Amino acid sequence: MPKARNPEQNARKAQRGIMTTDGLLSVTNWIYLLSLFIAAVASVGLWRLSIASGEEKDRQLEHYKTEAAERIAGANATAESARAEAAQANERSRGLEKDAEVARAEQERLKVRSLDLELQIKKIGPREILVSQFEAIKAASAEESFKPMIRLDSAGDPESQRFAQIIANALGESGFSVRGGSTIISGSSPGLAVFDPSGAIQRVLIRGGIQFGQATNYGSNQETFIVVGQKPAE
Repeated sequence: MPKARNPEQNARKAQRGIMTTDGLLSVTNWIYLLSLFIAAVASVGLWRLSIASGEEKDRQLEHYKTEAAERIAGANATAESARAEAAQANERSRGLEKDAEVARAEQERLKVRSLDLELQIKKIGPREILVSQFEAIKAASAEESFKPMIRLDSAGDPESQRFAQIIANALGESGFSVRGGSTIISGSSPGLAVFDPSGAIQRVLIRGGIQFGQATNYGSNQETFIVVGQKPAE
């Protein structure tokens, strides 16, 4: 048979059982409060972290905006500088074009003046063949396939003799064969006279701007000849 328990012992055991349950409830309450505290602390930490993260993003955004504004301002300044330089270059170009135009006008004026002086010298002094006339004679002679031999007669005065030599040199350097002819003491007409059945000499002298008249054939062999008379009176 089981032994009968002592009532006092049973009461103490019952009391220990009640205290154990209360202890568990107390511990549970403390754990719950602790978890609430931890959750609150965690929530506050997350809130502060989110605020800090938002502020950092705001700072980054403002920094990006500032950098973008500076880059845009720099690009605008560069573009404005480029436009200013282009405008200056255009202005310089217009100035150079104007200077070139003035220089061309001055060159043309000097050219006309030079020709005028040459003509005046030609009228006053002995007869000459200008460089431009000589070049034209050479160019015209190059186009002539037939170049007849030329006899060159001249008046006896020094100026006519000198001009006859100039004519001979110009035609000789242009491919014609020129030989000296007669010296006309008197009776020759002033100026230059040409007899050439082929027409080559006439075409060449016309291209060179040399004035001449048509000579009457007095040769025995129908040869081509040029007569240099005295300088015509102006």
